[in-house]
Amino acid sequence: MEIKLERFSLDHLDEPIETSIRLDGIQLPNLVPLELSGEAFDFPINPTQGYIDGSIYIGHAHHPVDVTSVSFGRCDGNQIEVEVVMKFIFDFEGLDDFSATDWVCRTNSVIASSH
Repeated sequence: MEIKLERFSLDHLDEPIETSIRLDGIQLPNLVPLELSGEAFDFPINPTQGYIDGSIYIGHAHHPVDVTSVSFGRCDGNQIEVEVVMKFIFDFEGLDDFSATDWVCRTNSVIASSH
């Protein structure tokens, strides 16, 4: 899963940041939007088996993103509402001023199912 972010800036970085959150290794029972609607899944954090391998690229480094849950809402065709609860581990690669930051992202996602 990739969550594209609007361009933003951070005080101590000279250039605007264009990035996305990359989430790999998400284990779901299927990718059929209608069947995922109303479902919620909890995930352990890295390095516990079953974790989502998440990262965000800022300041010439990949920073870990721990995802603890993914919830699916209303479905409309191949688009579905998605809520991702995550924590950015910014101090892992030098953004110590930001430490660990909790964030909940709510968005619509397009899922290409294989039927």
